[in-house]
Amino acid sequence: MRRAIAAVVLMGAVLSGCVDDGPIRAGYPDPAFLGRNVDSGFRPETGGFSFANFSELTYRERFAIDDMIDVVGGGPRVCRDGLTDPCIPTEEAQSFIDIVENARRAGHCEGMVVLAAVRHEWGLSPVTADLEPMPHVVDAIIRAFATMFLPEVVNEGRTWATASLADVVAVLAEQLHVGHLDYGMGLYTENGGHEVLPYAIDYPAPDHARVWVYDPNWPLTQRWVDIDLATETWRFSFAGSDPDSDPYAWSGDHTMLDLNSISVRAAALEARGADLTPPGR
Repeated sequence: MRRAIAAVVLMGAVLSGCVDDGPIRAGYPDPAFLGRNVDSGFRPETGGFSFANFSELTYRERFAIDDMIDVVGGGPRVCRDGLTDPCIPTEEAQSFIDIVENARRAGHCEGMVVLAAVRHEWGLSPVTADLEPMPHVVDAIIRAFATMFLPEVVNEGRTWATASLADVVAVLAEQLHVGHLDYGMGLYTENGGHEVLPYAIDYPAPDHARVWVYDPNWPLTQRWVDIDLATETWRFSFAGSDPDSDPYAWSGDHTMLDLNSISVRAAALEARGADLTPPGR
């Protein structure tokens, strides 16, 4: 979902001060990677979750104060008097929890993308597609989802609004050609947003990049984002069973698409004494 300005301000109040949360600049892409087919080796049929994206009502698990401590650490900004056993959340911390809980009503695509990428990077067993939606798996997805509100993650996403789609494709290709899944991709419309995981790129035409993605809304299925490098526009079938003929496909320009680095997220958590420990480690 599109990051709300009010949420960003609140997260800064709760989470800043322990790390530098200034703007994170997008990398300098190598244009030599444009026009080259790349494939990380990831496949949704094994590397993605076998169950679909879910709302906060699907399972009984929720984001609570213990989860928040796992994501951002304790301390006086989170727990009253800095006491973590038990932790009585500060007003700011409770507001953070409420924002995450409200955001979960729209689904957990970002958490599923992050964990799928991390498990692939670490080569964990069993493969992600073999994980059942057991409480410890759902909890891990919810915590990964909550990291989207870290100031570093929000700031990085904002920097991509000034990057061209050619830069986006080049940055992705530079990572994917060595089998590295470092970026989730956010796609936005006026009514909301969605997160997918790019894993390969090919070119049906010289100015047409097709970015293959794991889409948590379509488990075990290959989906894609089409990017027109000549017009700097993109097209994505959010709900169509046949993406090529979806009359309601999403579309936009470079301001309605961003990348979200797993390594930036991991560094932000490490600075707070937390990590992205996925199930199956």
